[in-house]
Amino acid sequence: MNKVLFSLIAITLFLSASAYAVTEHDENIIVESETIKIPFGGNTTENNDLIICVKTDFSSCSSDFTVLYNYSYGADSETGTFSTYNSTFSTYGSEITNNGHYCGTISGVSTGTVSVNASCFNSNSGKFLEDSTIIPVYIGTVGVFPSTVNPAYNNYEYGGLPGENITMALYLEDSNDLSISTTNGDIYYSVRNIKTGGIINASYSYNKINEQESFWLETFTIPTDAPVGIIDFVANEISTCDFGGVHIIYQAIPFTANVNINKSEISMGDTILINITKNIYYGYFNNVITTIEYPNGSVKNIYLNENNNHSTSFTTPTTQQGIYNITSTITHTSGFEKIYKTTFYVRPYHIDIAQLKEVYAPAETVYISAALINASGTPIPSEVNFTFYDSLDDKIATIPNSETTLENNYRKASYSISSNADNGEYRIEIKIKDEYNTIYSTTEYFTVSTSSTYTDIEFSPDKLELDIDSLDEIKTKISITNEGSAIDDIDIAVKNLTSYVSINTTDLDETIASGEDTYFYIVVSPDDEMPLGELTSAVEITISDETYEIPISLDIILSTDFAIENEYSFEILTGVQETITIPIENNGTYILKNITADIEGDLKDYVTGTYTPEIPAGDTGYIEIELDEFEDDGTYTGTINLTINDDDYSTTIIITVFDDFADNIEYLNALRLSLHQAIITLQQEGTYVGDVEESLESLQASINELDSLYASEKYLEAKDLLDTLQAEANEIETSVTVLQAASTPQDNSDAEESIENYCGDGFCDLGESCDCSDCRYEEQCEEIPSSGSSNTFIIIFVVLLVIVGGVVIATSIVPDDWEENQ
Repeated sequence: MNKVLFSLIAITLFLSASAYAVTEHDENIIVESETIKIPFGGNTTENNDLIICVKTDFSSCSSDFTVLYNYSYGADSETGTFSTYNSTFSTYGSEITNNGHYCGTISGVSTGTVSVNASCFNSNSGKFLEDSTIIPVYIGTVGVFPSTVNPAYNNYEYGGLPGENITMALYLEDSNDLSISTTNGDIYYSVRNIKTGGIINASYSYNKINEQESFWLETFTIPTDAPVGIIDFVANEISTCDFGGVHIIYQAIPFTANVNINKSEISMGDTILINITKNIYYGYFNNVITTIEYPNGSVKNIYLNENNNHSTSFTTPTTQQGIYNITSTITHTSGFEKIYKTTFYVRPYHIDIAQLKEVYAPAETVYISAALINASGTPIPSEVNFTFYDSLDDKIATIPNSETTLENNYRKASYSISSNADNGEYRIEIKIKDEYNTIYSTTEYFTVSTSSTYTDIEFSPDKLELDIDSLDEIKTKISITNEGSAIDDIDIAVKNLTSYVSINTTDLDETIASGEDTYFYIVVSPDDEMPLGELTSAVEITISDETYEIPISLDIILSTDFAIENEYSFEILTGVQETITIPIENNGTYILKNITADIEGDLKDYVTGTYTPEIPAGDTGYIEIELDEFEDDGTYTGTINLTINDDDYSTTIIITVFDDFADNIEYLNALRLSLHQAIITLQQEGTYVGDVEESLESLQASINELDSLYASEKYLEAKDLLDTLQAEANEIETSVTVLQAASTPQDNSDAEESIENYCGDGFCDLGESCDCSDCRYEEQCEEIPSSGSSNTFIIIFVVLLVIVGGVVIATSIVPDDWEENQ
């Protein structure tokens, strides 16, 4: 054994601290004494995998937990990342713990070292903490291989249940790929429990494997407390002192199960209970898919999952006899999957009993009729035998088929109760044989009583089976017929599913004479959040201290249907944080929930958050996507991948980003005002302005439209309109400049009087105060003087007339920032 454990395999991680602004060494992060190496002792064979786990203590850290390794051998090296223990050994599902272990699998190439570096960030100190360790790795050349002498050997994956045996058969090869004899080699093994979270629970003891003629053979019992684990093999060649090792992960069968039904004799229209009984040894069921195949080949899904305790009811159709196949596919968290099947036979007919009452008096005659009924409700010819038993379970009468009378294919029998018959419950066993010699049997009960008070109640219908495929309320009338003594009290209550099932007793008469009837309603009010599949409820009816039950079976088949466009376009401005919304219209009958949204493409880096709603049936909900500021204009596209009710969908988002042009709109408004004042001045001077004034009024209307487009975030239309209006404003300005150059000052008092400037004409006119709604911009109000003011807001036009060759060239001086705003 000392030759076997002559060196340790090791693995380490290396994390460069150069990327951190401040790094501080902390020797307490890696607990070096709990470093785990598999195979234990570090003895492995070249190119075999090694498992290395280091225990960490990140208690002083707040974020950025990282464990990296660097495997160096000769001039070569490999780097990688360790994952948590839970990620490495996830077979046990939620049963497994972490306890700070980080593990990795490395292929052993050559003898060398593995350096491990664990790091994290401490928010209190603002520093990155790190710790490292170096472990030597020794790689041998002795190969350990499974023998193929028997295909039943080495069945490590789902080879048996916990407590059952696995046979290990192995052989060895040296560095030249030649077999090593059993006299020149030894193999040892140890079993490691990976369930407890500390990675290994065992003492590191090894058991020597028995030698056979040409291979090594040993039987290993799967521990009941460790149904999944690691078998660690180490070996040595005696003559050369070379060594090697290998590990395998064994995995017991995680569960056993059976599909059961609660009846052996089933007729069309009968309700049966189907359930799964199970033994789970580790992990849990990940998925259970169960179907029933009908005799005609059609298939229906039924639900036998954890939510209904793997049990449900199933009502056989009234139109299909024959063999029904139940198939249940169960998938475990380990990935193990097994299919369970069972069958049942549905007989073509069911028994119908007539005439029998619930209570008889001594000396009264019992009349009973029985028949087999087909799917259409028609009685069919059959052979019927009746056997009567008294309250002491003694046989008191047998009426064979030959002694019955026939009426409409019903076989009728009668029995006269003795005048001194004991009170109590009597029974009638009825056996009926159809034309296929299939035997149908049932037992009916009646009571013999000397009391004049007895209860005999009939309900119609006596059970409720509904398909729920819409959210419409379903109201079913239940009739109560009294064939017994008078009734003076009726209590009705819903047993379960009270969120969806209620009763309406408005028309119920609680006092019913013998031979009379009354009724009430069972009301089913579907909800778009009802669990899909089959739900069961019942209404309990208490009459004269007797309790009756009307079973209710609901098959919930609500649908998911929604409307979403293939593409959505948005327009936003640079430098602004925006929230865009994607509407989803729920056109189905089931709530849309568990909605997830994942963004891909150019937009992904700008998304700061998403909100996904639950959308009731018939409503419209909105997915909100929060976007960070865009620095550059342009077009950005992305795909939003949606998961809605476990189904996947995608749509495209196109966002066009514009530089903000609000200043350009402000400037255009200011120019419009200055041109308006210039036209007023020209009119006061007696200059005929022609259609220039109409052009300016049209410009004002268009600017109002521009403001509306900008406010509505229709930036593309607004930008195009702005460019057009700037060109129109330039033309109007040129026309005004020409008119100013051609005008001659004169007495224009009459013209001045004819010009009507008033608040509300859409122009901030000379002399109007800032209270006027026309003067929207405070800075303009301040710049537009009252009449007679020496300061003027009108752009000062300096007209230079140069007459050269009969050509008049007019130039104007406009505000300094005009060119900048173009």
